Amino acid sequence: MQKESEAELKEIEAALASLVPRTDQLHRERLMYLAGRASVLAERQACRLAWAWPAAFSAMTAVAATLLVILAARPASPVAAPPSQTAMGGSVAEPGSRAAPEPQPRNSPSPAASPAIDTMAALGDRLHPDDVGPELPYPLLLARVLERGLDAWPPEPSTPAPLEGPARPSSYRELRQELLDGRPAASARVRFLPDLLLPGAKS
Repeated sequence: MQKESEAELKEIEAALASLVPRTDQLHRERLMYLAGRASVLAERQACRLAWAWPAAFSAMTAVAATLLVILAARPASPVAAPPSQTAMGGSVAEPGSRAAPEPQPRNSPSPAASPAIDTMAALGDRLHPDDVGPELPYPLLLARVLERGLDAWPPEPSTPAPLEGPARPSSYRELRQELLDGRPAASARVRFLPDLLLPGAKS
């Protein structure tokens, strides 16, 4: 097996030895130029990769230092008042002071002094000066209540008494007792009883 492989190698070697390069198509200067250029490009690429991480780290460090300087040089902003105290119009005391804030008068108009309510009240007085009932429109009724107080609110309508249901049918003994007692309602009920209950009675 080894002898056969050696024989094949010798045949390949002989075939390669028979090949003669063509000197008319070889340019020595161009070949050397291309080889030098390939080596320079490989070195440049390796140099760029070696400097990429240090350059990125330096840039991030510079940005962080700049932000730190800006934060340190910026003046402290005043503490904003809570929304609830600002809406009520009260002054906010500083954290170090213990003095209570001075109460300030509210400038918001009262409900009774509102122009819209005054207009509704005037319209209601034009229609019916003394009419404050459930048939009055709701805006006018509200204006009357705000103007005259809760006494102007109309009383609730009295609810009618619930109707009594149908009378419970009386038994034979109850009807007989009512007849003996002489009640007129019992005689009216007896007329509607069937003949089975009172034999001999005619409808």
